Amino acid sequence: RMAFVLPPANGKFIHAGGLALHYIKDGVSTAPPLLLIHGLLASTDAYEKVRARLAAKYHLFILDLPGHGYSDKRDDFSMTLADQAATVAAFMEAVGLTKASVAGQSMGGGISLVFAARYPEKVDKLVVIDSISYPFKMSLKGRLATIPVLGSFLVNKLYNRKILELFIKDEVYYDASLASANEVDLMYAHFNTPAARRAMHRALVHLADVSWLATDIKKIRAETLVV
Repeated sequence: RMAFVLPPANGKFIHAGGLALHYIKDGVSTAPPLLLIHGLLASTDAYEKVRARLAAKYHLFILDLPGHGYSDKRDDFSMTLADQAATVAAFMEAVGLTKASVAGQSMGGGISLVFAARYPEKVDKLVVIDSISYPFKMSLKGRLATIPVLGSFLVNKLYNRKILELFIKDEVYYDASLASANEVDLMYAHFNTPAARRAMHRALVHLADVSWLATDIKKIRAETLVV
């Protein structure tokens, strides 16, 4: 749908870490800065339901991660948590943020953990929501996507809107009734390009083993809220 092809009117673009990154800036410019990081397959829209409430208290920066939303989807970007955290650091430098509180959800939470561990000088407070952290059992849809050769074929050729809808309702929302058709359409529109599908596949492969993340978590010193 054309409405999903064009970036939102309040969206901005900036070059950071060799990538064109899309983001939304909102809130009070003199308020404490808060950077929001979405999860796998999501975009800046993931925080739309709470954006107005947060904007009343914070200077908000909501980022489309590489391979997601309207940001670059380059095949030479690894999609590892570490490289995505490095991109977040480059983004903050590009927009002139020396330090901010950071909140991340799901994969975005994992990126936030790595970011807080490796760039402590940039993090005021940390919030992780339903975050990637310690080793976990992937769903069948996720595990199939990580199988060599077969996984790439499934993600690039067979994963359709219905499968994405089941993923959102079964694994994203606690209450499946909250997942609207419009939200599914938006997520599928962002996913359903060859470059985006390849990026999602690379991300899933890297998420299959997060045992190393415990080492980073132990290094975090920022005041942290786990939700």
